[in-house]
Amino acid sequence: MDILIIALDILLGFYALKSIYRQSKIIVRGKYSLFSTVIMVGFAITILAIPNTSEAYIVLMSLITLVIIMNGVSGLATDGVIVAGLFGRHMVSYKNVTAITLMPFPMTTRRGKHRVVVLAATKNGQQLQLVIDCDSVDELKEQIDELLPHIPVSVRTSPFGN
Repeated sequence: MDILIIALDILLGFYALKSIYRQSKIIVRGKYSLFSTVIMVGFAITILAIPNTSEAYIVLMSLITLVIIMNGVSGLATDGVIVAGLFGRHMVSYKNVTAITLMPFPMTTRRGKHRVVVLAATKNGQQLQLVIDCDSVDELKEQIDELLPHIPVSVRTSPFGN
């Protein structure tokens, strides 16, 4: 049993390193997905219910905790869009993104920043959604235009009356 847990430790260790590398490439950060935190709380309750004190098991649980917390991060990276999903995250290369639409949301955060929904359309008809807090929509558009000059970026008025 310990061999299986050690093998999982190694696999999750590599996945955690890959996640850290991808996070280091994020230029425009999206909002953190709180669903990852909810999953983490449920997972923590499960960890406490299983009395196992082997070192390999403790490392495995630590790596799973780290990966779950890191999976809530999303944003626009140098090489693709990183989207936080339901139980993980994935990256879509900019080669597959055809257009980006910015929709300002009619509210400001506690820090006075504007909330913007970013929709990235892909070649296969998929729409990726990010929520980004920024100083202004125009500043975010300029930042995305500078990062991705080959992808058209449009600003659409919000359906919420903005």
